[in-house]
Amino acid sequence: FLINSMVTPTYEGPHHHTFLAPSSLKDLPHLTSFDPAFPREVEWAILDYLRWRLANPTEGRILYLRTAPFLILKQSELYRRLKEQRTYAGKTDEEINTMIRPLSLAGGYRIVNYRDDPDYRPGASTATIIATGKVLDPALEARDKLRAQGVFTTVVYVTSPTRLFRQHREVKDRRRQGEHVTSYLEELIPASERANPTVAMTDAAESVLNWIGGDLGMVIDTHGILDFSPSDDRLNFLKRNRLDADAIVKAFRAVRNQRGGSIEAFSSRGAGWTRNLSAVGTLLAGVAGIL
Repeated sequence: FLINSMVTPTYEGPHHHTFLAPSSLKDLPHLTSFDPAFPREVEWAILDYLRWRLANPTEGRILYLRTAPFLILKQSELYRRLKEQRTYAGKTDEEINTMIRPLSLAGGYRIVNYRDDPDYRPGASTATIIATGKVLDPALEARDKLRAQGVFTTVVYVTSPTRLFRQHREVKDRRRQGEHVTSYLEELIPASERANPTVAMTDAAESVLNWIGGDLGMVIDTHGILDFSPSDDRLNFLKRNRLDADAIVKAFRAVRNQRGGSIEAFSSRGAGWTRNLSAVGTLLAGVAGIL
């Protein structure tokens, strides 16, 4: 397997970025990329690959593991964030590992999730941040700043863009055959939340994540690496590429304002579009029946 250092955590910058562009990995057969933020997830990805390799010694497959030269987030931060959710409250760290491991290997999970919060109503003062591993820390910082402003911000942490993409593509193929199935991506971002102002962030080309908006019918403001840059510290890299927490909060406000100036106005407009599209779908189905 291949191990590559990320862009933003290094002092050398994107001009020494891997020749295997992360944006192209989802299209390379037999290659799975992982972008973990937490130490245990590195272990899980490697063990998952080795287990498959031992079971299939004659088949070709590559694990592309994007790592960092230093710790991005402590493992304890994962447990702290998850224990704020009702699903994980009262669980031990090892119990959480058992629950999270298959989700991490499937492509990601909601590290901040308000579905069980009695005050949470999709569309009313809500937002969504989608982030890959090495920019998860500014994503969580942006979430904290938005929460202080009264905004419920779900954070969808993408551990493997390739696995999310391929499983979603397989589900679409099965639907064409008449099956009624739901992809894991659609579970991570349910229809009730797709009108939320949404910002996606990755320390790679924007195309690593911006396919999600098209596939789910969402408008997503995606932030990624913009250009080559000089050697510098990580915070300056993040700021230069609009990947720092303040830039994400600013992007959220811009998306919100474009949708009508307030979260409530935006959600109302989104609900209206949903009703209109539903009516159009009913009309077309009727016409098809007549023809």
